[in-house]
Amino acid sequence: MSYPLLEQAPKDHLSDEFLVFLKQHNVVVDETRDWLVIENIKYHKPESPWLTAFAKVDFPNFNFLVGFYRDWRWLKKPVTENSVARLHIHLIPPEIQ
Repeated sequence: MSYPLLEQAPKDHLSDEFLVFLKQHNVVVDETRDWLVIENIKYHKPESPWLTAFAKVDFPNFNFLVGFYRDWRWLKKPVTENSVARLHIHLIPPEIQ
């Protein structure tokens, strides 16, 4: 499957440049030392929010996500099904499930 925006992104998904690209092309919802949380441009709609949390470090602390998104559905696809190599977790609010 082709994703036009992803095709414009830096090829090294683990780079700082990739995080900058995400910030420039998506609405940033939250950012901590460990996580960048965005409205996922591919899936997010006002009537059905879909956020994605991207790890900013190799071994991120999950306390922030657990604290703010504890009741949300967390979707972590197998690495073989990811279109992005950087660790990321899709976050879907409970009312959408």
